[in-house]
Amino acid sequence: MGFLDMKFSYIFSVLLFFINITSAHSQDTKNYFMNERLTVGGFARVSKIKPYVLSNSNSLRQFVDADMNNNGNRKAAKIAKRWLEKSPHANGLLLIDQGGIVFEGYKGLAKLNSEFYSQSIGKSLTSLAVGKALCGGLIKSLDDLASIYVPELAPNNNNQGKSTVRQLLMMSSGNWRTAISGQPKVTGGFGLNTQGKPAIALTWPTRLGEITVGDILWGDVWKRIENKNFSEPGKTFMYAAGDTLALSMVLERATGMSAAAYFEKTIWQYIGAENVARWAVDRNGSTLANAGFQARLKDWGRLAIWILEQHSSEGCFGEYLRQATKPQIKNAKLGAAGHSFDSYGYQWWTENKHAPGFWGLGFAGQFLGINPDNKKIIIKFAHQGDPGFYSIFRRWHE
Repeated sequence: MGFLDMKFSYIFSVLLFFINITSAHSQDTKNYFMNERLTVGGFARVSKIKPYVLSNSNSLRQFVDADMNNNGNRKAAKIAKRWLEKSPHANGLLLIDQGGIVFEGYKGLAKLNSEFYSQSIGKSLTSLAVGKALCGGLIKSLDDLASIYVPELAPNNNNQGKSTVRQLLMMSSGNWRTAISGQPKVTGGFGLNTQGKPAIALTWPTRLGEITVGDILWGDVWKRIENKNFSEPGKTFMYAAGDTLALSMVLERATGMSAAAYFEKTIWQYIGAENVARWAVDRNGSTLANAGFQARLKDWGRLAIWILEQHSSEGCFGEYLRQATKPQIKNAKLGAAGHSFDSYGYQWWTENKHAPGFWGLGFAGQFLGINPDNKKIIIKFAHQGDPGFYSIFRRWHE
């Protein structure tokens, strides 16, 4: 191969990488991928900074018996089983109706005791913790500026300091123009991954102790981020990990504990979890709220059932959750995320073109879908996306 051919091959491979990255959340495609060992709990074992461990609940939630005399449930279970058998990348699939398990399946390296690692579903969990802090009076108002709680966000012309908590929840700070999947472009890069190669995202260097959440939001990494403050706060939806990390620090300062610890205290302890869960943190103990939560599949199901219960409950948190999971801002579709959704709530995806309900999404084919109208839930983890997933949930509703 000549020099020009080699150069063209390199350029083409780089372009192909970015094309694949850009299509990530638009459909459940096969372009994004993770190491399968990491998907089923391996992140906690290879991270240099040990994650925060959330204790199992004092009182176990038992699943009710699903109504399998229901023709729709029987059909959905068959469709799910067939889809999982054909999928080369899915690792866990769970369907729940009215609090009962309609289908539960594992594949590949996944086992019953695997802890399924979520990427951006962590953003949706962070929203739950913000709601609890609001209803507990620790966050006075969603319209408070984030810099009231985190003064470090105010200097350096940082849009996040000029944003309200609500605008951060809506991913509308305009703090940076996303390069790939919520990540900014950084002069000099983020740091290295476990192979000693340049990391293409914030999480690996943070998990390995090279950088902190503070470095990303106002420190050295922030100073080197390109295309900062591209839009006025509250004006434009731009999927960006930084907005959720800023919420992590708001929670930390408002509650006096890490976002993971506050989530454990106010939410995880009430879902009836059977086993412990883990959430990635930086070397200072601050939570990687944009990603990094892992738990067993049935405990993910228990969490989803609890969310459904809270969604229909009276009072402050029920109202917050109803607002969080309805359209708050139109999806401008400027970044590489959520192209199947027309709108975004408070760290939840809304108005899915292909299936009902509100959704938490994660890199490489992770989905938490909840339909409050008929109390149906679907949860899927994978190390790479496969086409046709949304049809399981959609056909279940036909």
